[in-house]
Amino acid sequence: MNGYEFNGLGNSRGDTWNLGVDYSLRNDFQLGLNLSYVNSLTIDVLHQDVDLGWVPELFSLDKPSYFIADIFVEWSPTDTLVFNLNVTNLFDEFYRDHSSVGNYSLALGYELVAGPVEAGRDIRLAASFSF
Repeated sequence: MNGYEFNGLGNSRGDTWNLGVDYSLRNDFQLGLNLSYVNSLTIDVLHQDVDLGWVPELFSLDKPSYFIADIFVEWSPTDTLVFNLNVTNLFDEFYRDHSSVGNYSLALGYELVAGPVEAGRDIRLAASFSF
């Protein structure tokens, strides 16, 4: 069920599988990988609209599966200086998170309703200094 259909807070999402691995090559160098896979999900929506006679039947909302990989590298050349490189959505996956508004563009009368797709690949380099 979708929370926004019944003025609730929740949203349906497929089973989500996560794996995170961190490895320290040395005391000053660490790298990691995070993998997430979300199973596809199809749910019937527009229950209230059917009850009110606004639409003739329920709409089957498809939420496709998606796979996301994130990596990071951290280097601490001194006790006070740290460099981080993070890459999220490494493979530039095009997807709509199941927790956002679904894609209703094929539902009669709801053609303009579709949640945003997630950001593509994001690369960030950061440096921090503590004193």
